[in-house]
Parts: sequence; structure tokens; C-alpha cells
Amino acid sequence: MPGRPTRLPFDPHAARTLLAFAALLVLCGCPGRAAGPAAGPAAAVAPSRRLDFARDVLPVLEERCSPCHFPGGRMHERLPFEQEGTVRVVGTRLFTRLGRPEDQAPVRAWLEQEAGSPREDPPADGGP
Repeated sequence: MPGRPTRLPFDPHAARTLLAFAALLVLCGCPGRAAGPAAGPAAAVAPSRRLDFARDVLPVLEERCSPCHFPGGRMHERLPFEQEGTVRVVGTRLFTRLGRPEDQAPVRAWLEQEAGSPREDPPADGGP
């Protein structure tokens, strides 16, 4: 029939590929997008400044791990997350509960920073 538009065939493989690509752009951010306050907490962690546990890590843990790992919580006695030492020992195992990359970023950066920093506690053997 003249005047009737031709219908293109539906390709499910192409649709899945396009959907996967769109999801990847959303998860990783568009290349031309400027990182600003709207980019989330991960963008707020500047690698050029020294991270502070109370300022950069604790707020994430309080948001994602309360009430269980804080005073009054059922896991607080075993794993008190307001203590830096506990978070150092648990390390990246925290990421099983901190699933979002923007929550993991400040914790990961702080752990990496602390791995290269001397501990405040002296060694148990009394050595240097």
C-alpha cells in the first residue's frame, strides 16, 4: 500500500545490546559529564587530600551499617564500626554490605591510605 510506513523488523539481540550499553553509561557516568556535587559522595573524595576516618568514612558507615554495628546494635559488641581499628581489620570485606560504588570509594581510599601509614599502636614485641 502506498503511503503506509514500512515497519522495521525487531531484533532482540540489538535491543539487549542497546539496553546494556545504556545501563553501562548510567553506571559509569557519561564521559562528558562534569563531576560536581551532584556526582555523589565518591566524587567528593579528593585523592590529593588526606582522608579522615570521622569526616570521610564514618558517615558512610553510619548510614549503611546502623543500627547493628553502632552502640545499642546487636553486632556492636563484636564489630564496632565507629572504631577505626575494627574497620581496618574488616577491610574490604565491608564491601559485601556496602554494595554501591559511591559508598565503597571513600572507605577504599581511606583503607589504602591507612595501609601506607604507620599505626598509632606500638608493635606487641616492643620493636620499632
